[in-house]
Amino acid sequence: MSDPYLTEVTCNILRLERIQAGQKPGVPCARTQAGLRGGIGLSEAVGPLRAFVYHREHPWIVPTAIAGVIGFTFLSGYWAGKSRRKR
Repeated sequence: MSDPYLTEVTCNILRLERIQAGQKPGVPCARTQAGLRGGIGLSEAVGPLRAFVYHREHPWIVPTAIAGVIGFTFLSGYWAGKSRRKR
């Protein structure tokens, strides 16, 4: 009960439960100050939990990121090949 990240973890889990039930998740959770010590180590779980809740709230993020990485790779190869032909 003394972990400083407990309230944020609880809030994110409740938001995730609402998302899974098809309801609106509600207001975003207040972020806990980084670097606080004590408790059972929930500080290690806060970052991945935030990312997972964000992904479940905005499912289009992952395909968009993958398309961006692939597109950037192809474009950088295209630009590198095009600049090499000019020589």
